Amino acid sequence: QLPEIAGLNFFSEYQPSSKAGGDYYDFIQVDPDHLGVLVADVSGHGTPAAVIMAMKRILLRSFLAHIRSPGETLGKINRILFKNLRSRHFITAFYGVIHLPTRRMKYASAGHNPPLLIHYPSGDLRELWADKGFPLMISLENEMVEHEVDLLPDSKLILYTDGLTEARNPEGEAIGSKRLASWLLEFGQGRDARQLGEKILDEVKQFMDGTHFTDDYTLVIVEIE
Repeated sequence: QLPEIAGLNFFSEYQPSSKAGGDYYDFIQVDPDHLGVLVADVSGHGTPAAVIMAMKRILLRSFLAHIRSPGETLGKINRILFKNLRSRHFITAFYGVIHLPTRRMKYASAGHNPPLLIHYPSGDLRELWADKGFPLMISLENEMVEHEVDLLPDSKLILYTDGLTEARNPEGEAIGSKRLASWLLEFGQGRDARQLGEKILDEVKQFMDGTHFTDDYTLVIVEIE
């Protein structure tokens, strides 16, 4: 269920490539003034990946939902999963915590592809890279640096997993992050989060021209009015 917050609009789409998928997104109401936005991707497919992601969801929602620091949250999840799971799987994740009164977001990344932040009046597009942080469950010690960014009015924050950008057409050409960014710039002005999300997925379908996804994909859009 998408949050209902004045001044923000949301879109989300998750499509598993099999019955048990390894992608995960979530919105966490940390407290009345803070909203968490998470997108994560477990390596591999099927039941093992789905079980790992279910455990991550339980940790986040049951024990760590009150933490305002995205770097601390991802670090705790990493340590718990690394100590308790013997698995060759790993998890990439991006977690942002928005301070709702100021629309300022702290974020950290565990090796996840960078979300895009687009301010449509200026045409400015930013990739939200993180200085440090590799995928979860690889090592007990995983330092994740927090960054901060202002979510300006008439902006959209786009989070996704690589199943979307690695989708291919019949010639074997991948969508890629640059093509996705160009679509978001071209079609985002004048569309709300839901309309933009549906338009992007329509463009993806046309690009693939009958080919099938080989990986789970997730697309999340946060619109700042």
